[in-house]
Amino acid sequence: MLVVQSCSAFASNRVPLPLPRPLEASASTLRAPDKKTPETSNVSACQISLTEHVAIAPIVPPIQEPGGCGSDDLVRLESVILQNGARVPLRPAAIMRCPLAKALADWIRDDVAPLVANVGVIREIDIAGSYECRDRNRVSGERLSEHARANAIDVVGVSLRNAGSMSFTDRLAARDLREKARNSACSRFPTVLGPGSDGYHEDHIHLDLLERKSGYRICQWTVLGP
Repeated sequence: MLVVQSCSAFASNRVPLPLPRPLEASASTLRAPDKKTPETSNVSACQISLTEHVAIAPIVPPIQEPGGCGSDDLVRLESVILQNGARVPLRPAAIMRCPLAKALADWIRDDVAPLVANVGVIREIDIAGSYECRDRNRVSGERLSEHARANAIDVVGVSLRNAGSMSFTDRLAARDLREKARNSACSRFPTVLGPGSDGYHEDHIHLDLLERKSGYRICQWTVLGP
């Protein structure tokens, strides 16, 4: 009897004890994870300033290509918003550095649109070229073009509602308007190349923001008559 009791007692000692109770989870552990906030550290002051009241210009990731091509602070300039709120698209939309997009939008909004107001309302902006990884004038061995740095834009002219179009290099277009457009462009952009510059810009106007020593600027656009 004593043996049975001893065995029963031994058996009862073999029953596994319950596992320790887990520690109480802290409030921070139980809290749902925070929602991700938009990444703003890479958004430049220029991109912030280029609001929907000035232009439609989605941000583009930095571009890096062989040979030094590419840049950062990029946008895809799709439309310029005129002072009256009208949206004027670029055809085609153009990838460029944000400061150039802002300069181009300001030129169209503040100078070009008022210049042609007596003729018509701007409907589209005709673009010949923007970002492109190439040497200057596509001549192999030349220095890298500002187009390859997304720092240049080639503009043909503007289309007008119910009034055809005005090409900046068209000899038959109103000469006084083209002269005023030239003067305003040269006051805004460090580099302006057009007819009479180097033979490569006879059918469009090249604009870029290349900074040179001592603030040197180039304005080579001859406004030709018929």
